[in-house]
Amino acid sequence: MSRDLGYYWLRIVFYSLVALSTGSLEFDIGTSSDSVIARGKVVAFIYGIMIFLSVSGLPFFLDEIKVFKGETLAGYYGEPAYVLSNFLSSLPFTIVISLSSGSIIYSLVKFHPGFSHLLYFCINLFFCISVSEASVFVTASLVSNPLPSMGAAIGVTMLNLMPSNVFRPLPELPKIFWRYPLSYISFAAWGTQGNLKNDMIGLEFDAVVPGEAKIKGEAILQDTYGIDLQYSKWWDVVALFCLLLCYRLLLVIALRCKQRISSPFRRIYPTSGR
Repeated sequence: MSRDLGYYWLRIVFYSLVALSTGSLEFDIGTSSDSVIARGKVVAFIYGIMIFLSVSGLPFFLDEIKVFKGETLAGYYGEPAYVLSNFLSSLPFTIVISLSSGSIIYSLVKFHPGFSHLLYFCINLFFCISVSEASVFVTASLVSNPLPSMGAAIGVTMLNLMPSNVFRPLPELPKIFWRYPLSYISFAAWGTQGNLKNDMIGLEFDAVVPGEAKIKGEAILQDTYGIDLQYSKWWDVVALFCLLLCYRLLLVIALRCKQRISSPFRRIYPTSGR
């Protein structure tokens, strides 16, 4: 990974540029009445654009899969060892992406002040990027042809974004499919909830009518964004961690059952097995 310029090094640059763009667009967002919606837009931009950059690593992962197949046939290692080594080798780069991008956005936009809030923002971003990458890798392991794999990965990522506060408050989602169960297995839903809690709890915002009492962030979270405050923001991180484990386990299963699972795709895309 460290030798391939496009795998993570260019992505670090792209993430930093997107972070600078986000920070410059919403510089010093403040606590006015207009900033209530603006803060939600910033979070939506982060998960709508930055998370999609994880798909850019798919072509390089497809090349890894080819090497993995040959080395597995030679008996060098199995699927669990490969998945674990893939995660550990990408871990430093993902941490750098999260810390650099998160720090740039947080310092420019000026979210909730405090180092602990900045740290949570970076941790949340790290897990969202990791889960997004894992979902892309699962898709790539099942569809090895580059173009269909890219389309499927984008579709899976978009499906994760839709049942979250990026587009519509969770209580307003249709209960069938979108609310239950999709919003509970969507990393974007947990990520946006955690970030909004991290940002707004403890803040007070100006009222729409000048002179009226300030509005607490907790009330905005419940009334505007429909976020349940009965559990801590750290439970959202725990949910993201569980999703990461599940996707990595799915990747092991997908790689192990590749021959049986990929047989329908080989009839459609005969070159995918080459």
